[in-house]
Amino acid sequence: MSSHLEPLIDRVVGCLDETSARRLAELVVPEALQARVDELAEKAAVKTITESETEEFETIVRFVTLVDLLRMKAGGRATYRAGN
Repeated sequence: MSSHLEPLIDRVVGCLDETSARRLAELVVPEALQARVDELAEKAAVKTITESETEEFETIVRFVTLVDLLRMKAGGRATYRAGN
C-alpha cells in the first residue's frame, strides 16, 4: 500500500468512534472468503488460474490489505482512547 495513502487511512480511522474502532480492530476474514483466497492461491501456485480468477484474487488481496491496515490503525486508536 502506498505511503501516500496513509494520511487518508488515518483520516478514515479518525472518523470512527471508540465502539466502531474496537469493532473494526476485532474484525476477522469470514471463513468462506478465506477458503476462496486459499483456492485461488493454490490455482495461482500451480498456474491453473484463469484471467478472471486472477482479477478476483488481486481484488480480494487489495481489499483485505486495506481492511487490515484500517484494522491495525483502529486497534491502536481504540487502545489509545481506552487508556484516556
